[in-house]
Amino acid sequence: MLEKISTTFHGYALALTQAAAFIRNGGCALADFLGIFRDKKHSNAIASIPVKDYHATLFTVWDLSFNSLSEQSRQILEMLVYFDQHSVPYELFEKGFY
Repeated sequence: MLEKISTTFHGYALALTQAAAFIRNGGCALADFLGIFRDKKHSNAIASIPVKDYHATLFTVWDLSFNSLSEQSRQILEMLVYFDQHSVPYELFEKGFY
């Protein structure tokens, strides 16, 4: 079960910490987590739970990070969400768009 959760979150530490906080705070049983997370209204609740020893929620971290980007960077990111994560060449970011 833990491996499936880790795979779902691509092993990202902050996302896994957020999931653990949700489960630990009584949001659900470990075995039920992925089914609940895949339900959109519950995934928002999971991301809103504060993590122990960390003052911000996942939404707060995302918002701060996104707002710190330049306007051009935000536009590029907004465009990239429509691409399959495996089909965007890494070289695109090394060499730039020009």
